[in-house]
Amino acid sequence: MQEKSEEKVLSKVQKEEDLEKLSTGQMAALCSNLARGCEKQYKEEETALFTKLASYFSAISPEVKDATVEKISEELQEDLKAYPSLRATADAAEDRGAARVCVWGEKATRMLSSLLNRYQEEGEKMFENQEIWVCSICGFVYLGNEPPNICPVCKVPAFKFMKIEGGKI
Repeated sequence: MQEKSEEKVLSKVQKEEDLEKLSTGQMAALCSNLARGCEKQYKEEETALFTKLASYFSAISPEVKDATVEKISEELQEDLKAYPSLRATADAAEDRGAARVCVWGEKATRMLSSLLNRYQEEGEKMFENQEIWVCSICGFVYLGNEPPNICPVCKVPAFKFMKIEGGKI
């Protein structure tokens, strides 16, 4: 009996060693995304806790020196490579919420990648006579005078969109 218990502990330790260590910036993004997911499910206490964690990790994150458009575009492409295995894990665990977040994340990441490609072609001209809106739930970015009536990614109403003004939400 004790052998099986020790095997479980060793197995758990091995799994923890296999985990990738996340940077403070990655932790901030993860907690922010979890807060948005909780908000979508009307879990106020969890939303507040994840928001507080996201703020903490954002505050201690070092400035990124190489945040060029090209570098961000490369990072988005790397993120897209992870979604199939994330989705498979969520499906294997029969976790509909996690699977839904994977779908939203992949859609939003693809749209952001498309916007970055467009920006590389058009530059600042892309923003002329356009407002920038961000879905507070899934992160979808929209250019237009008014936000869409319904987010094309997570289906929340327009009031969940935040207008970006002067580079700030």
